[in-house]
Formats: sequence, structure tokens, C-alpha cells
Amino acid sequence: MPIERFMVVGELEPVSHYCHVVRAGDFIYLSGMVGMRADGTIPADTVSQFEIALKSIDTCLRHAGGSHGLPDRGRLARS
Repeated sequence: MPIERFMVVGELEPVSHYCHVVRAGDFIYLSGMVGMRADGTIPADTVSQFEIALKSIDTCLRHAGGSHGLPDRGRLARS
């Protein structure tokens, strides 16, 4: 199974040798998605931090070929 590593333009730079997302076959792996802007600043409120983290997860999933990204917030909240 081939392993693909992706760096996603516009996302916060990963620490050390890490990349934003890894795809191995039909699996996509993410790690370290935090509520920090790409410029390194952190919003004062938790809601904004959470929204940044979710957007980052969605962006990275789509970049690696995920077909749907994250479910919409209404479906996510009811799950």
C-alpha cells in the first residue's frame, strides 16, 4: 500500500518533520489540528479556536482526497 504525505498550503506549519496529512490506501491520518491561525496567532475565544481547528481538519481531509470532508455542523452536533 503506497503512503502519501501532504503539506497543505495555507495551514499552520507543522513542528519538526511532521506533515499535515498522510494517506495510506483508503485511510487518511491527521494529527495536531489546533485552533491556531496559520500566522501563529490564537483567537481569544474557544469557539473561534474550535472553528479554526475544524476548518483545518476539513481542508486537510479534502487535500488528501477525502470525498466529503467533515459532515455539516448540524449533523455533527446530533451525532
